[in-house]
Amino acid sequence: MLNDSSYAEDHNLAKQLEYETKDAWKNHFKSILSSKQATELKVAYLTGPNPENDLEELCNLGILPENIWAFELQNNLYIDAMQNLLNTSPQVKIHKGKIDTFFSNTAVNFDLIYLDFCGALFSSNKENKSISTIISLLDNHRLISLGVLITNFAFIDDDDDPEMKTLITKIVALYLYPKGYADMGSSAEEQGLGFEE
Repeated sequence: MLNDSSYAEDHNLAKQLEYETKDAWKNHFKSILSSKQATELKVAYLTGPNPENDLEELCNLGILPENIWAFELQNNLYIDAMQNLLNTSPQVKIHKGKIDTFFSNTAVNFDLIYLDFCGALFSSNKENKSISTIISLLDNHRLISLGVLITNFAFIDDDDDPEMKTLITKIVALYLYPKGYADMGSSAEEQGLGFEE
């Protein structure tokens, strides 16, 4: 695999490795990246009061209800979600509580995690649930290798938090500025475009 790379550093590394090391790595890599059928995927998602909408889509894709974990924190929404799931798919595991606490306290890993947040990803709110959930997911390694994290966030409104929106704009600009563009083949800096704070 390293010999097939387009990077010279990979070729140098491949020359230094023993054949047994390369072979052991290839076998380990193959064991991690086995292909799965939809019926074998384990999924976690945030429910809200109507979990059957997302559940129906997941099941239509071939995912078994037995492999789906639904999460709801608010007591009244949990009761509504529980009643809806008992009528439609009693096999689904519904958990009352914070999904990030679940990630911290259990050893369950998922192939797909769908986090449909109502709030913005970045916020000046000290209890930013979106960020703490993603941090818990990553810290506790709850997504399997080549697992998929699907997220949905609200847009930051200028009226609600103009300073945060400005900060995010700067972070994204600083991240993208040195990157090469597919259509240009070079970064903004290489094209002579300046970045002023």
